[in-house]
Amino acid sequence: MSEPSTIPVAPPPWTLKATVYMFAFHVPSKQPLPSFAYSPLESQSAFASSSKFCGGLGSVQVIRYTESPVGPYDEMLLVPGNFEYESKEGGKVTTKRNLQVSRIYVSQKLTCYNGRINFNLVQPPLPEGQAKGGELAGTNDWCKILPLEYSSKTSMTWVDLQQVAKTVGGDSGKPQKGDTPSTTGGSESAAPGKAPDGVYSDFENWWPGLGRWQIGLKMEDATIEFGEGKHWD
Repeated sequence: MSEPSTIPVAPPPWTLKATVYMFAFHVPSKQPLPSFAYSPLESQSAFASSSKFCGGLGSVQVIRYTESPVGPYDEMLLVPGNFEYESKEGGKVTTKRNLQVSRIYVSQKLTCYNGRINFNLVQPPLPEGQAKGGELAGTNDWCKILPLEYSSKTSMTWVDLQQVAKTVGGDSGKPQKGDTPSTTGGSESAAPGKAPDGVYSDFENWWPGLGRWQIGLKMEDATIEFGEGKHWD
């Protein structure tokens, strides 16, 4: 069992400084989520089954935090789009729709633990995972927050999503015998991708149906604010 009491609690609100890299993409409402949308721990729990995926505007963000209540750290997160869920307000159950982070990685255990217990756009209860430091904390209730991200140093760029094999020899960078596929975690049920030479992936451009090039943003010296979340069971 993990021992979360050994990790210092950093309650909200949080104000952080960071450089943000992100791109957005649209997912049709009837398109099922690929298996890699969830980590193995969450995919086998109510976290993945207690809300209905509805498509819409998704995003991937890579964030390098330079200031936070738990020190500097790096983060990568996936927001596939909107999810439909039930919310309790004043004793009344209502159906709502909002963005949800389905998969997230951070570079240190202090923010892993505090992020799991404090934050998400809309977050179902999380399963507890086995971790030596106790950072994979479980939760018993839903949580919703409205994070803010802003920067006066924001620029646009193109993001290349093509999944290309890693070469094992030579200087040309071209795929050779013995090359290994890029790791996408694609769904086993997906139809084989019609990828060009050198592309080894269930999905040619990372997500099913996406084109190779997507518009991205870079936010330098950004301020990110996480307020206190709204909780319900």
